[in-house]
Amino acid sequence: MSLEVPQYDLQIRSESRKLDYNTTEHKIEYLITIFADVSYPISWNTNQQSRFIESLILGIPIGASLFLLRAASPLVVDGRQRIMALLQFCNNDLVLQNLTQLSELNGFCFGDLTNERQNWFKRRLIRTVYLLKSLQDSDIEDLRERLNDCEK
Repeated sequence: MSLEVPQYDLQIRSESRKLDYNTTEHKIEYLITIFADVSYPISWNTNQQSRFIESLILGIPIGASLFLLRAASPLVVDGRQRIMALLQFCNNDLVLQNLTQLSELNGFCFGDLTNERQNWFKRRLIRTVYLLKSLQDSDIEDLRERLNDCEK
């Protein structure tokens, strides 16, 4: 009795990626420290950034950020806009606007919050996925495209 493997299964086996990764959670204060000197182009407008911050404050789970471990600092493969919104907000460069559920925070920046609320926010956990081995630039771009195209 011969069990023939379907062609699609052979293709899946040959094309599947063997990505080593580790999933963890980090406090916002850690992320803003390791990415403090990073500057990515911001494509989210102020409303999108504000809504993201509002979601964090409300305790809504957000998608994991994907990083590639490197010697100097992690490279953000996916989650650049989330990281930049966190940096903008925690550096008082983002004034919250058009919030719907937390309308009392419209017009606020991070420094307007009480110290207790600032510390609470910085202790919020963000899920992160670290790719543990080096990837070619083309593989990184392919991952970015796949992850971002799936969100559309």
